[in-house]
Amino acid sequence: MPHTALHPTPTLQPPPGTDMSRLEHLRRCAQRCRLCPRQSCDALCLALRQTAAEADGDAFACALLRVLPEALGKRLVLHRPGSAELSFDEAWLLRLIDAAEREDADTLSFALTSRVHPALRRSVRFLVGGLVAPVDAPPRQAAC
Repeated sequence: MPHTALHPTPTLQPPPGTDMSRLEHLRRCAQRCRLCPRQSCDALCLALRQTAAEADGDAFACALLRVLPEALGKRLVLHRPGSAELSFDEAWLLRLIDAAEREDADTLSFALTSRVHPALRRSVRFLVGGLVAPVDAPPRQAAC
């Protein structure tokens, strides 16, 4: 009986028109955030709400990447900066951010509903909104 080859995993593609530098930025933020102390989603969002005027996109990115494992109920898979591969989590995250930037409420709601724990959807939406809002703010080092 001949050996049947397994079907290769399809190569994931970012949303059309996606700036891949955003993915690289998120991957670098994820590396910096690995050593941050654990905090609950509520604590991170409360801290950002209290300092929203001073918070920049990096602060929201760091908080989002720290919250997503809790929100998804599993470890987030992000490749190293410079990797040509795109994980399912990275593709989903890029589409989530793209929907927030385009203010596409339907796609954003679908992306959140499809993967994020119901109790944390509002917080994740807040963090994604903060990530895409400060367009003209100069990037600063993410703080834990």
